[in-house]
Amino acid sequence: MIAEVMLDLKTTQILSAYDYLIPDTLKGFLVVGMRVVVPFGSTTRVGLITGIKPTSLDATKSIIEPFDLEPLITKEQLHLIDYLEKQAMIPKHIAYDKVVPNVLKIDYTKKVHVLQRHLLKSPLLELLTKDHSVFQKTWMKHYHAFKTAESKKIISIETFIEQKKSIQMMISYEATDFKPKTPKQQALWHFLSTERTIDDILSEGYTKAMLKILIEQGSVSTKSIEKISTHRSWIAQDHKVLTTEQNQAIEDIATAFKTYQRFLLKGVSASGKTEVFLQLCRKLQQTNQQALIVTLDEALVEQMADYISPYLSVSKIHSGLTEQQKLDAYRAVQLGASDVLITTPFGMFTPFQSLGLIVADEAQDSIYLDYAKTVHGLDVLVERAKYHKVPLVYASATPPVQLLYDAQMGKLNWIELTEKVYQTEDDVIVVDMKKELENGNLSMLSKTLHEAISQTLRNRQQVLILANRQGYAPYVMCRSCGHVPTCEKCDTPLVYHKEKHKLKCHHCGYTIPPVYVCDACGSEKIKPVGIAIEQVESHIKMAFPRAKVSRLDADNTTKKGVYIDTIKAFKDKEIDILIGTQMISKGHDFDIPLVGILLIDSMLKAPTYLANERTYQLIRQTMGRAGRKQAGLSIIQTYQPNHFVIKTIQDESAFYEQELNRRMLAKNPPYTQLLTLVFRGKTSEQTEKAIQRLKQTVLARYSQFEIIGPSEYQQHTYKLMIKTQKRQDLSTLIEWIKKTYENPSLSISFYRYNDEV
Repeated sequence: MIAEVMLDLKTTQILSAYDYLIPDTLKGFLVVGMRVVVPFGSTTRVGLITGIKPTSLDATKSIIEPFDLEPLITKEQLHLIDYLEKQAMIPKHIAYDKVVPNVLKIDYTKKVHVLQRHLLKSPLLELLTKDHSVFQKTWMKHYHAFKTAESKKIISIETFIEQKKSIQMMISYEATDFKPKTPKQQALWHFLSTERTIDDILSEGYTKAMLKILIEQGSVSTKSIEKISTHRSWIAQDHKVLTTEQNQAIEDIATAFKTYQRFLLKGVSASGKTEVFLQLCRKLQQTNQQALIVTLDEALVEQMADYISPYLSVSKIHSGLTEQQKLDAYRAVQLGASDVLITTPFGMFTPFQSLGLIVADEAQDSIYLDYAKTVHGLDVLVERAKYHKVPLVYASATPPVQLLYDAQMGKLNWIELTEKVYQTEDDVIVVDMKKELENGNLSMLSKTLHEAISQTLRNRQQVLILANRQGYAPYVMCRSCGHVPTCEKCDTPLVYHKEKHKLKCHHCGYTIPPVYVCDACGSEKIKPVGIAIEQVESHIKMAFPRAKVSRLDADNTTKKGVYIDTIKAFKDKEIDILIGTQMISKGHDFDIPLVGILLIDSMLKAPTYLANERTYQLIRQTMGRAGRKQAGLSIIQTYQPNHFVIKTIQDESAFYEQELNRRMLAKNPPYTQLLTLVFRGKTSEQTEKAIQRLKQTVLARYSQFEIIGPSEYQQHTYKLMIKTQKRQDLSTLIEWIKKTYENPSLSISFYRYNDEV
């Protein structure tokens, strides 16, 4: 028998699977989904069995041993790997890396023993300062030096293969048929008629000494079981009175249980969407089914878990947890010990014992795309919902244009929550910053916003300020010649970060120290140009010196726990003014009266057909943080008050109607589909020549296609965008392009969902 084995290597330079002989001792034991240890070249690797067949002409080596005693991944996960291979156009072993969490990956440890120290040469002489040293990935940098020294018996190398995190085990106790004599012992014996843990036993008032006696006399047996970690409910008393719309939404979705249907739950901010999720999950729990709720980040996972966990057992997966906590949650869901998994998109592949509902919370957010780029997270959830035949609910106060279009076309069920739970009033003021300049106000805060902040602080209330641009200034410029320092890889302006004393590229992360002398002309007249969040923070601290001011952006949330701690401090009224990028707009349940929105004009000019939609969603989402439990005021500062996004900010139907008309005229999605190709070569000349040749060939073969570009994207990198009919199957074209043009010196990336990559 032959096993098809997919190796745990991330490189695209190997095949997706290799054939290995199954030893006679393992025939009938090995099954698809198990991992095995196999020889690969001169190394030993772990791979996943993806198929078993009777014969193969390619199999020459045998499996060394099984790594698992049972399958690691489910049939559904194997199906998702196949799905990613087709939709994301990536090899299976790369798809495997996305589907299986990092905690279940393998660590390869090399233990090096020095046998003849006097024969060691550089670089091993510097590396092996001890007689016994342990290496993981770093030893590969000096692979040939290690192997040469090993062949000469100067050193010996041992390889240890282990899973990154182990499944935790514990002892369980259960009564046997041998009944004890005393009443107290019999009470414990009866309690153990079902399997219990030591915590269960001690919580009932029994002692370890009594348990030990029953074990010794044979009345209780023990066995090792997996330790399941989950946030168990304490069954809160539910006194909430639901609105008519909430009840109707719950009834409509619950009616579709055990069938694949898509729902768009469009609810204004504070309309009680989370309560709808909770009640649906409680209905599922009554039939021993589970729910998957995907939301945007760790703070929102924790917020939703706090809301649901009093009623149901909840597991959480997000970046703020330890690797062991993630594994414990993963296993609790897989074994059916959790009623609900609440996770960021990175946990959306977690297997369930009995999945009954999928919820994509804040479905408008770009994180569903950004986490993978080549495949849309919402499409992955569609595939899972189809596989399990369960409803998928998209929830959003500002749904994507694509979903609203599908709803209008009858492709999904549209449910609206139009009433706020607390029936508060909202107001919006748009300030024309051109007029502020004309009136002599050179401050970054309009007079209206400054006065509103002052009054709010006098009332001992809080303010939220959106400044959606990282750094201190968008770029620095020489005032003598106009030169702007740019990224050497991407050729885009470097953003000035004053706090961290650096210039940074927000495309690739390239950084350099601040420039004080112009590279072009030698002048020292280098100045920051424009406004970004660090400057906003400095200005507000000076304008309101007595206020407690904090900032949230990608720069100051790199340290673990900072993001959640800051959100919690703001909710606990420990911060007066919170300034942030778009991360502060995402579904947080704040109780504040005032929101200020700054620096949104540049978003409207972004080079993507999604610019209007993204700007509109960000403004509306940020406005939704105010006025949830009290009257709310949002003040929008802009230099484009007549832009249709700003003018329709309180009229959603008008915005969507105009945006759809614009896209129809421009032949943009949802009326067409896009395929963006990015060519990366060793030289710009080689790359441009290849992509121009492709353009001419495609135009000759597919005259109905519209092709935009190519344009230089980054250094030695060009991109081309193809617009086609919505239902055109592009898989054959993509495969042909890969086979024809891709080679060791030219790589091609494909993006189906965005024209801005």
